[in-house]
Amino acid sequence: MADGVAGVEPLAALAAAGTAALRTGEQWRSLLFRTERFGQLGFTNTMLIWAQCPDAILVHDYATWKRLGRQVIRGEQGIRILGDSGQVTTVFDLLQTTGNPQPALIKRAENGEKADADRWQTLAGLARLNPLNPDAVSELIDREGETAAGAGLARRAAAKLIGGHPLPGLAGQVEGESVAFLIALRLGFDTSLFRFPFVTSWAGSDPRAPAARTVAAAWERITSAAGRAFAAGDVPVPSVTRPVTGPRLAAKDSVGALPEPTASAGEVVRALEEAQQFFMSVAVGSWVPGYLAGRGFGAEVQAQWGAGYAPAGWGSLTGHLRGLGYSDQLIEAAGLARRSARGTLYDVFRDRAMFPVRSVNGTVAGFMGRAAPDAGDGVPKYLNSAGSVLYRKGRMLFGLNEQRDALATGARPVLVEGPLDAIAVSLAGGGRHAGVAPCGTALTGDQVKLLGGAAGAGEVLVVFDGDQAGIKAAVRAHDLLRSAFPQPMAVRLAAGDDPASVLRSRGPEALARLLDEEAHPLADVVTDVAVAGYERWLGTIEGKFNALQAIAPLIAAMPADGVARQVARVAGALQLTHAEVTTAVTDAVSARWSTTRSTSPPQAAQVAARPSRRAS
Repeated sequence: MADGVAGVEPLAALAAAGTAALRTGEQWRSLLFRTERFGQLGFTNTMLIWAQCPDAILVHDYATWKRLGRQVIRGEQGIRILGDSGQVTTVFDLLQTTGNPQPALIKRAENGEKADADRWQTLAGLARLNPLNPDAVSELIDREGETAAGAGLARRAAAKLIGGHPLPGLAGQVEGESVAFLIALRLGFDTSLFRFPFVTSWAGSDPRAPAARTVAAAWERITSAAGRAFAAGDVPVPSVTRPVTGPRLAAKDSVGALPEPTASAGEVVRALEEAQQFFMSVAVGSWVPGYLAGRGFGAEVQAQWGAGYAPAGWGSLTGHLRGLGYSDQLIEAAGLARRSARGTLYDVFRDRAMFPVRSVNGTVAGFMGRAAPDAGDGVPKYLNSAGSVLYRKGRMLFGLNEQRDALATGARPVLVEGPLDAIAVSLAGGGRHAGVAPCGTALTGDQVKLLGGAAGAGEVLVVFDGDQAGIKAAVRAHDLLRSAFPQPMAVRLAAGDDPASVLRSRGPEALARLLDEEAHPLADVVTDVAVAGYERWLGTIEGKFNALQAIAPLIAAMPADGVARQVARVAGALQLTHAEVTTAVTDAVSARWSTTRSTSPPQAAQVAARPSRRAS
């Protein structure tokens, strides 16, 4: 989908800013990782994709994805790049789409899976080491170790490709190391031994010098040389990178702040799926099935939501994954293990009921683990996966994938605190409610976009505890939810209650009635909290009007169809006349429009002037 020539200059400026931010060797390494994915699109577009979607895997335009049997997820923001003719074109990443779960989209070649020996033979051939003599490769590996041997052969291959015309000085060393890095990365070798100096040390640090031009020119030489390694077609290329699906991360980090990828998304997906199978397989005989059944979640529900158990041992999962051939680096990158002070791995989740957090495409992206009921006070009730290439708490909603079909057929999304609450809500009401939960974090704008994309612009319900923490969370959610839902609703539970406890003590029918009959506008909570903040001063007329001046802008910012209700409620709470509150809100609306210099009429003020018929 081409967008024409408009916007070319901002994109050029964005790419230039990203290039200027390239300073350290680690940032250069991160650029090379993305070059392997997007280098065929050119330097500028590689920088643009990095800046706009740091965790992108594979990009196509809308029409191409449709032709490949995948659909761009509603609400996803496209990545703007420059087309062949210099026009602005919008593309979308694989992880912004849904459809065929295992499309053969990013395989490196069609010659099938290659044995590890073939991979070494490929690299030996590129390095002009006799690939027909397997003993030569084996001797090299035995002498230097796999990591060093792989890096050494990649460097020899790079030197052959560059020939006798490297860049002068330190830039030439960077060129050779970068080409070797790309060859090793392409073939799936360990790249940990490759080191790069500060970019400014070879591209120049003087702002008057064309450092960005030097960087771009070096990049072109590097990608050209690395491309020649596999262009001839007479060297077999293993299918190293496999198709992957999963959530796109919404990190807006600058180029200079991006972390170096430690594992591909596909590898992390497979490790997480193996972990999920392990947790489910060892749940039998643990305390988890009985505990969940006692809370109203029978065996069928447990299986539906993939409930499992993380053993109490420090290395149960890590040992299992190692036995399947997964490296320590990958296990750590998947957020399943951490390193101790001694450098050894230990399981993140121990003696916990485990619930998978799935991406919009259905793959496991991470986990939420609930502590045993007899765990001590110092043990966190819930523990979330650490951030990974797939899992970012602020971009995930537990239950969204499981409830996608229900939401598509009109179920009301219900935001709750934890996974058991989400499951409880989904059980109540015979499919009328779809429970989802933020993954151990305050609600974020990205989560609201995900929910809005799945549920449309219907009604959303927030269920929160009646304690101060729950009330504050509800107030914070109000403005975020309004971006996707016209009038968010809320149910306030008694302090200490949650949907899961209501399900256990009173049953699903009682929980469904609570959700259906006790809902009221979430805006009520916002104004109630604002009024409560001035309670000590409401004994005087000055205190009442001071409170009104503080609350009026909150009402003025609300959707027009809810303003009259809040005017009436605040008038009653402050014991002021409807006209006095209406005047204050109208003034706040006018001031708001004046600030934004809008010429549109302030609709909220017109609504506020009408007496409410829904006043509580």
